[in-house]
Amino acid sequence: MGTVIVVLLIAAAVILAAVSSAKHFRGEGGCCGGASVPKPKKKKLDGQALGRYVLRVEGMTCAHCKAKVEEAVNSLDGAACRVQLKKKQAVIEYDRPLDVEAVLLKIQKAGYSAELLK
Repeated sequence: MGTVIVVLLIAAAVILAAVSSAKHFRGEGGCCGGASVPKPKKKKLDGQALGRYVLRVEGMTCAHCKAKVEEAVNSLDGAACRVQLKKKQAVIEYDRPLDVEAVLLKIQKAGYSAELLK
């Protein structure tokens, strides 16, 4: 009887680990920020967009990472960021002159590395 209980406990642990791993690899888990994923405010530009930068961002693994990058870039005046987690890209639109180096620095301070694509 004791063996059956131990086997059931191990099976339950394996199933819970598999479910958690599946969520993590889909980017739904809270790998670096807990189970709850913050929802950053969607930022709209004050004026018409003058242009956009597309950056490749390395180090993002989950929705929490995505929110962290968006929040960091959106803190810059005149910039609005949208992150595509699966593509590992950040699209930044701007309505006033914006130095790409300032954007890269904000992302680096948030804990990620980035490079300009276009």
